[in-house]
Amino acid sequence: MRFHLQNTLSSLFLFAFLGSASWSLADTTPIDFHATIVPILKDSCFACHVPGAAAPYAGTDPVTAKKIKKEVGDGVDALTMGDKFPFADEDPAAKQLKHLEKELAKGFMPPKAQAKLSLGLPLSDKNRKILLSWVAQEKKKAQ
Repeated sequence: MRFHLQNTLSSLFLFAFLGSASWSLADTTPIDFHATIVPILKDSCFACHVPGAAAPYAGTDPVTAKKIKKEVGDGVDALTMGDKFPFADEDPAAKQLKHLEKELAKGFMPPKAQAKLSLGLPLSDKNRKILLSWVAQEKKKAQ
C-alpha cells in the first residue's frame, strides 16, 4: 500500500511538473498580431482609436463626439490604431509600444467611461495581459 501511495504521489508530482513545463513552453509561443491582438483591439479599443469608422466609432455624431470628448478625452489624437502594426500614426513603433505599455499597465485604457458610452467591450484582465505580453514581445524583437 505504501509503495502504491509513493508511486501515485510521484506520478502526480511528475504530472504537475510536466503540466507546468508545457505552460511555460506555451508562454514562449509568439503572439500573432492579426489572429490574437486585432480582435482584442476591435472589441475594446477601436471605438475611440480609429478615426473615420462607422458610428459610434470615433464619435461621428456631434452629440456623441461631445460626450466622448468630455468622458474619454483625446483618445483618437493620442494613438490612432488599425489592423497593421506599427499603427498608421506619426510616432515610430517603439514610441507606440511604450505608450501602449504605459496605458495598459496603469489600467488607464480603456477608461471606465467607455462602458457608460457603450464604446466597445471592457478590457478583461486576461486580454490586458495578452496585450502587455504582445507589447513585450514586439519590444524584444526591436532590440
